[in-house]
Amino acid sequence: MTAHIGIDIAKKTYAVAVKIGEKMRTGEFSNDSKGHSLMMRWVKKISKNADRLFIMEATSTYHLDLAIWLFAKGEKVAVVNPRPVHNFRKALEYENKTDLADAQVLSRYGEIKNLRLWEPPTPQIAELRDLVKRREELLGMINKEICRKKTPGLCDSRVESMERMLKILNEEKALIEARIDEIVKNDKEIGKAVKLLRSIFGVGPIVAFTIVAIVGDVSLFANKRAFQAFLGVNPQQFRSGSSVNYSRMSKSGSAIARKQLFMAARVAARDGGIFQDYKDSLMARGRCYKSAIAAIMRKISGIVYAVWSTETTFSIDIYNQIKAKYEITSCV
Repeated sequence: MTAHIGIDIAKKTYAVAVKIGEKMRTGEFSNDSKGHSLMMRWVKKISKNADRLFIMEATSTYHLDLAIWLFAKGEKVAVVNPRPVHNFRKALEYENKTDLADAQVLSRYGEIKNLRLWEPPTPQIAELRDLVKRREELLGMINKEICRKKTPGLCDSRVESMERMLKILNEEKALIEARIDEIVKNDKEIGKAVKLLRSIFGVGPIVAFTIVAIVGDVSLFANKRAFQAFLGVNPQQFRSGSSVNYSRMSKSGSAIARKQLFMAARVAARDGGIFQDYKDSLMARGRCYKSAIAAIMRKISGIVYAVWSTETTFSIDIYNQIKAKYEITSCV
C-alpha cells in the first residue's frame, strides 16, 4: 500500500494531507528545516511501513527547498503542474479553498495518476533557470518603461527619469545574459544541448538556452508527446455531439518556453525552408496564421526532443530518419 502525501506550499508554511486507502489525515508545518523534520516524523508515524509518495505543485521556488530535502532523505517526490490539479479540484467539487483542502486534492491526484518522479536539477541548471526567469522579468520592466515613455504630454523630467531607468534595466539585462553565456560555455552538457537545439531552423541562442533551462534533462521524458505536454504545446481536443468540435493548444506548461517557441516558429515560418512550406500548406487548407504558427511550435518541439534525446544535429539530410523514428509527421 502507498501513502499519497499531498503538500500545499506557501512561503512560510505548508499543509500536508496523508491518504492511505480511504483514510485521510491532515496537518500544518512551518516551511523551514525544523518544520520539515516535524512533518517527516508525523508522516512516518501515520504511514508506518507503507511506501510514500509526496506530491506538490511547482510553485515558483517555494517547493524547491522541501523537495530537495525529501529527495536527500530518499523519499519519492512528484512535482506536478498546477493547471491539471486545478481542473481536478473542480471535478472533485471542493467548495472550500483552503491550504488543507488543496493538500487533500493533491493527495487524491497522486493516487489516481501515474506521476513521474522528480529529481533535483543540477546547480548549473537551477542557476540557468533562475537567470532565464530574471531576464524575462527585466524584459517586462523594460517594455513597460518604453510604453510609458510613449505617453503624450510628458514633462522633460519624467522622460529623463524613464531614460535613466531604461539604461539601468538594460545594463542589468546585459549582465544576466553575460552570466547565461558563461554557464553555457563552461558547462559541457548544457553547452552541448544548446548547440544541438541551435541547429534547428528558427531556434536561436535565446530560444535554445531557455528550453534547456526549463526542461533540464530531456531523458526524463519517455517520448515527444510527453515532452510537448510538459511545454504545453500539445493539442487539446473539445468534442460534444455535432455542435462542438475543435482543438487548441493546452498551454499547461511553461509560459516562458512557449513564448520562445512562438518566436522560433515565426522566424522559421518565413525562412523559405521546410517550416514555411508547412505553414503555407496549412493556410492553403484554411488554417489561419496563428493556428499555423501553433502547429509549427508543436513540430519544432518534437524536433527539439528528437535531436536532443539522440544527440544528433538537425539537418535536412537526416530529417526523414528522425521523422520516421519519432513519428514527426506533417500533421504534428
